[in-house]
Amino acid sequence: NGVYCDYYIPERGVSGDMSILFTGTSAKRNMIALKYFVNNIFPLVLRSMPYAQLVIAGNFDMRSINEFSSFKNIIFTGPVQDIRPFFNRSSVFIAPFKETHGSKLKIAEAMAMAIPIVSTAEGIRGFKLVNGHSVLIGNSENEFADHIITILKNKNYGEKIGNEARAVALRTIDWKLLGERVRALIESI
Repeated sequence: NGVYCDYYIPERGVSGDMSILFTGTSAKRNMIALKYFVNNIFPLVLRSMPYAQLVIAGNFDMRSINEFSSFKNIIFTGPVQDIRPFFNRSSVFIAPFKETHGSKLKIAEAMAMAIPIVSTAEGIRGFKLVNGHSVLIGNSENEFADHIITILKNKNYGEKIGNEARAVALRTIDWKLLGERVRALIESI
């Protein structure tokens, strides 16, 4: 998989809030990860940062949205034409997946958008991200929450992590680069 880094261009200047971003749909794997985060990690973040908000951007059905109606500080965007503004306005992107499956295109988009990513190891499987350098991996609920809190409190640190993730995207998964590799492979045959 790849990403068009020329399309997903960060404009982080509009950031500055305390938004935690999750993107996707009502697919079962997303709902499992989202429920896990909301029930086990988000309360730990809110203890330290009571004004933090979880923004859930994407096409989630009403049944899924209603499952979270009793929780404060959670906003569903509904279907969006362009996901980039949500990356730009948010402070941190989360991937709290406990299972390894799927393409994880949301990770490629987050990398290209230079938003700091906090993930489980399973959430970034297949990407050449390095813990503490281009991503922060939370191996426990407390560690995951601590990483989010650190980024919310230290914008410069978050920018450093996010910028390195974008650099990894440009070096490894940009479609221009991947296209050149495929072309070279075909020409060699």
